[in-house]
This record gives sequence, C-alpha cells and structure tokens, in this order.
Amino acid sequence: MSSFTIKQVLLGFIVLASIAIIGHGINLIAPDAVHPGFLRILRWLALAALFVLGLKRNNLTSWIFVSMLIGAEIGHDWPSIGIELKIISDIFLRMIKTIIAPLLFSTLVVGIAGHADMKQVGRMGWKAIVYFEIVTTIA
Repeated sequence: MSSFTIKQVLLGFIVLASIAIIGHGINLIAPDAVHPGFLRILRWLALAALFVLGLKRNNLTSWIFVSMLIGAEIGHDWPSIGIELKIISDIFLRMIKTIIAPLLFSTLVVGIAGHADMKQVGRMGWKAIVYFEIVTTIA
C-alpha cells in the first residue's frame, strides 16, 4: 500500500476545496445549478484530506485546525447535531480557562527569575502594561 506525501494530501485538499468553492459560487449565480449533496460530499472529502494531513504531520496545531474546520462543517451541515455537541465546546473552554492562570503565573515567574537586573525587569513591566492598555483599548 502506497502512502501519500504531505504535498500530495495538501494538493488534494486544495483541489477539492477549490471545486467546492467554485460550485458554491455557481450556485450563487444560478441557484440549484450544482446539487447541494454533491457540494456537501466535496466539502467532506476536502476535510478527509485535511484529516489525513493531520495524521501525517501529527502536531497539535494541525489537529486544532482540522478539528475547528470539522466543527464548523458539522455546524453548517447539521445544526441540530452541532447544538447537541455544545457540551464538548463548554468542556474545552472550561479546560482552557483552568490552565490559563497557572500558565501565565509560571511564565511571569520564570521570566522575572531569568533576569538578574531588576531595572530591566521594571522597564519590561512598564512596556507590558502600556502594551496591554493599548491592545485592550483597541479591542
């Protein structure tokens, strides 16, 4: 059995996604010109190619991206199932909220402990506060 390379899988995803996008564009111009079931199959085949890409790369970033797109597709194709899966997203968000405070605290402690010059730490603190205020104001 031959295995696909990452480039081949990525090319397959791009081709399938492009055909699906073109089909949706055609449906915007002439409604029902392309059967919606065909477009759904193309989208899921493109996601299957991304899933294979996630298996090939096997890193967290790839899996987050693939999972995000699969979740969006489930919400688009089957909204009632997407609503039923809300508990999974709630659990995920609670887990993220639980880990953020210790992660920030440990990052700050390691950053401060790594600097011998407290004057430099103070300057860095002021820059961080100014940056935080500017970004918060923009948000």
